[in-house]
Amino acid sequence: MVAWIGVIVIVAAWAAGLAWIANAAASRGRSQVVWTTVAVLISAVWFFVIWGLPITSPRDMELAGAFAWVLAPLVGIFLSLLALGRWLRRQPVNVPNVRAWPVSCRVNGNGKLEITDDTVRLTWGDRTQEFPRRDVRSAAQDGECLRLAWTDGELVLLPMLPPQNREARIEQSQTLARLLLAPSLPTAIQVNRR
Repeated sequence: MVAWIGVIVIVAAWAAGLAWIANAAASRGRSQVVWTTVAVLISAVWFFVIWGLPITSPRDMELAGAFAWVLAPLVGIFLSLLALGRWLRRQPVNVPNVRAWPVSCRVNGNGKLEITDDTVRLTWGDRTQEFPRRDVRSAAQDGECLRLAWTDGELVLLPMLPPQNREARIEQSQTLARLLLAPSLPTAIQVNRR
């Protein structure tokens, strides 16, 4: 009975470690599936490496050696998961470079900001507001928000792309400001040569 409780505790701790890795990946805008799979593979490697070492017989080992042989993979797994999670948390936030951003505004509620080559479109439920990109006077990060000013108005927008944490919203606001202030893509010019 005690052995089963130990197995349950170890499996629960391993599952908590995998969940921590998934949360660390999600908080940085990375794939939870990919990084959890990496963590599972690291765990499997530890078992195969440690338990694949040639041991003549557990009777030949002293009690301390046998105990270390059983616990070594577990310690290796948990230290590896800790290192992987800490490394993920130190990575920069990955913000997708999209043209349509879900945003929230204190005045208008939830909506969408679309950036095309020559226009900016704000959609709030059934209302749409559109203006040329050349009319954008300023777009700057303001805390976690984006302060957008154009010729006819000004709004403070909160980007709502995942991940939704402070660092990610700051990075999203900076990315959105860069996209709004970037020069429009050049239009192709057709040249007819004789």
